[in-house]
Amino acid sequence: EDSKLTPPEDQSDAVSSQLTVKAGKLDADFVGVTASRNGEISSLAGAGAIGGQSTAGAAIGVNLLYGASSATITLPALAGTDVHRAGSLNLASRQRENITAGAIAGAGGGTKAGAGAILVNSISRKSTTALNTVGGRSTLRMPALAFNTIAGQQSGGITSLAIVAAIAGQTGIGGAVAVNALSDRMTADVSNTDLDVTPRNAA
Repeated sequence: EDSKLTPPEDQSDAVSSQLTVKAGKLDADFVGVTASRNGEISSLAGAGAIGGQSTAGAAIGVNLLYGASSATITLPALAGTDVHRAGSLNLASRQRENITAGAIAGAGGGTKAGAGAILVNSISRKSTTALNTVGGRSTLRMPALAFNTIAGQQSGGITSLAIVAAIAGQTGIGGAVAVNALSDRMTADVSNTDLDVTPRNAA
């Protein structure tokens, strides 16, 4: 289920790679269509306060990584025994995002001291890999022993740490909250296209 921090569907930070054959047959020794997206955030929020009687310190950190990637091959429909051919196929959408973040707050006072740290981190991604035929159906023939890939990959993660310290002669209060949200959606789809990897004699 998507996090409430998920951005709108338009995904402004998007990477797309597409191959479209509008007519005729695809006939190539190697076909490669890949979309790769990498993102990284490293952040540290800090606050400190020292006073004679009452002091307060607060640190807030908000880190957001939103994005999408898509890799698509679109083929025309073929009739009869005609087939598309790829000696090797690499169709992939890959994403790697990381957030490393910290929030540190401290306060020291003679009578009362309060400190708070709030850290919010969110990664939301959408990956799409698709092999489609439009206007009907077609067959894509590939050698049985070739390296063929139709895949989506998402990796990375969130590392966060929130620390507070409050020292006072009478009352010291501290609180730390860290919220981490990771929302991933990934699809790899082959539609209206038959994949033929049947071994054949060289003759």
